[in-house]
Amino acid sequence: MPLTVQLTADAPGLAQQAAGTIIAQHQDGSLVSEDAPVSPGEYVVAYLAGLGPANQTVLSGTAAPSDNLANVLDTPVLTLNGSAVPNVAYAGLTPTLVGLYQINFRVPESAPGGDLLLVVIQSSGVSSSAVLPVRQ
Repeated sequence: MPLTVQLTADAPGLAQQAAGTIIAQHQDGSLVSEDAPVSPGEYVVAYLAGLGPANQTVLSGTAAPSDNLANVLDTPVLTLNGSAVPNVAYAGLTPTLVGLYQINFRVPESAPGGDLLLVVIQSSGVSSSAVLPVRQ
């Protein structure tokens, strides 16, 4: 019996810890956590899956290049507690890793403190929200 399958170019999914906190790193490489929240104005690297095709072909099972970054074609929009995050520096495959995407962005200076909800939006889909702890 034939099945109907809906295909999309992208389906963003933020990597999260069991409690729903985003898997992300500070600029120094340390993990973002409730005990180590981000600060307004700080650049953060968030990890995710499903951002779709990049501006260059990276064969399945092959590490993403580090010398010529593989940017995604469908530029994502980030929201933090429903407000757009204007400073996305990079969205693409994580260099030297296989099948992992990252988004490098700057936390808005106006971000309030607390557990804020981060969402990724692309033309084919919207991620579930993940908690981004922000220093008060």
